[in-house]
Amino acid sequence: MHTFAPDGYYREPIGPPLAHRGTAELRSFFTRCFSAGGGIGPQHCVVTDDGVRCALEFNRLRWGSHDLPPQAGIAVCERGQDGLLAAARVYHDIEAPSGQVDADHVYQLLLGTPEAAEATGQTGKFLRARVR
Repeated sequence: MHTFAPDGYYREPIGPPLAHRGTAELRSFFTRCFSAGGGIGPQHCVVTDDGVRCALEFNRLRWGSHDLPPQAGIAVCERGQDGLLAAARVYHDIEAPSGQVDADHVYQLLLGTPEAAEATGQTGKFLRARVR
């Protein structure tokens, strides 16, 4: 938790509806994520860093005590002026081990809610603006 700025946030792959901001929310989120017997086992691939933002391509090979087939993702982190993480945004389609909560399971619970509609709308707007 000391890696994040006091108002820093972690955004899950679904987007803004599942952002965890501040120490209490981050601690709660990461406690759930690491409940599978420990942290994640990433294989780091490529890092691009401009001194403020850093993009890390990875393959996730392990989640806690569970081996996973290699699953690709990318994390984009932004440092604040104090050097702490102001933002961490992660993009992937990684399946959680059986019985673990992940963004895909939460998204299924959100289907039909205003939050899901907003996330879908934001994704569509982003893609329409960039794919022409």
